Order: sequence, then structure tokens, then C-alpha cells
Amino acid sequence: MRSETLCMALATACLFVLVSSARAQPLHGVPSRGPIRIQSDRMETLDKKGNVVFYGNVKAVRGDLVIYSDVLKVYYKQAPGGDKRVIDRIVARGHVKVVKGERTATGEKGIYDKGAEKIVLSGAAQVWEGPNRVRGERITFFINEDRSIVEASGGQQVEAVVYPED
Repeated sequence: MRSETLCMALATACLFVLVSSARAQPLHGVPSRGPIRIQSDRMETLDKKGNVVFYGNVKAVRGDLVIYSDVLKVYYKQAPGGDKRVIDRIVARGHVKVVKGERTATGEKGIYDKGAEKIVLSGAAQVWEGPNRVRGERITFFINEDRSIVEASGGQQVEAVVYPED
């Protein structure tokens, strides 16, 4: 289904904007190398906890992918067998919006779990491209499995609006 493909492509692009650039080739048009520019009103580094937190009007850009949020927190952990720290997970909170070309995703919270290779967008989550839209309380993207799950809550239902190409 086109809406599932749209959700997966957008989620995958969203995640790789802030993860380490270990891949040699671009994934879904997002460069695997190159700078990530993060702007915010304030940044706090918590070295002992292994966190970096960006506060207020956060904008993260890599190529043509842009992530907006109120707060963006990057969690690091020690790499196996070395001194190097690697990204463990990234949490965006408050007015989360991801834009890549014609695709947009929104929600109140977005979590990238590197170990599980998944992204969870929650809080009235939506993904759309042009007029096509998928909506639910929570959208989970399984990166390596090419699948996603859209869930509802509180008596609401999942909604997909797809305009077939004629």
C-alpha cells in the first residue's frame, strides 16, 4: 500500500538525520555523510550522563531533511570495546515536525531507538505526502523490517486517506 511505503520512507529519513553516519550509501535520499546542523535557544551537555539536550525552537537539518521540536535529547553510550561513545537513542518532544520534500510527519514525541532500529512517533501522530495521510495516536516504524504499525487509543480509530493515482 502506498501509505505504508510513505510512512516507512519518511520515518527512515527522519531517523538517519541524527544518527551516526556509519552507512556508506544514502538511504531514501538522506546523505549518510555530511554535517548535521542543530540550532536551538540553548544547549546543555551532561557528560557524566552521556546526554546532550537542545532546548527551545530546535531545528535539526541534514540535506533536505528538517526536524523541528521544542526539546531534542541525544543519549550516548560507550561503544563495545572502545573509548568512543555512540548514539543510543534520540528523543524529540513538543511540537515534533519532520519535513523532507513533500513529506511531513507530526506528533508530540518522537523516539529513535538505535538498538531496536525503530522510531515511535506519538501524540496525535500523522504522516502525509500531498493529500495522502495516515493518522493515529502512535506510529511505530521498524526500520530493518520495512513495516510500520499505526495504533489508536481512547476509543479513536486509525485513519488512512489515500488518493489513488488515476
